[in-house]
Amino acid sequence: MKAVQNILHWVGKPFRRYALLGGSSLFLTLFFTWLLTEVMGLFYLLSYILVLAAVVSINFVAATAYVFRTRGNHGRRLFYYLISFLVLYFADVFLVRFLTDSTGLFYLLSVIFSRVFFFLLKYVYYERILFNSNSFLYTKK
Repeated sequence: MKAVQNILHWVGKPFRRYALLGGSSLFLTLFFTWLLTEVMGLFYLLSYILVLAAVVSINFVAATAYVFRTRGNHGRRLFYYLISFLVLYFADVFLVRFLTDSTGLFYLLSVIFSRVFFFLLKYVYYERILFNSNSFLYTKK
């Protein structure tokens, strides 16, 4: 029974808002990666890197204001977001590169797989730590 309650809590309003934002981000990431690669002729990984940088920046503002509706600690939250962004950004790009070059998976399928994997991983991190005002990151001294 406790497991069911945990799952229902996890798919509550914040997760639904996060999923809406994530779905929109995935669509924009796929569209603009395709546009820069297929129409403008950029290397797929360069296209993905450029698009991901823009989408992630927009997502921070949207997650703060809309998804988790946080107040205060914006400077500290942004600092930790940027650190985690760098780590997750390189991990994401590495995963896309690995899936595309090592397994032969089509680059857009690699992008989809990577985005879904990091979507779930980041939600747990965001909800429990980064956008949680009661997190150890924001304890008052």
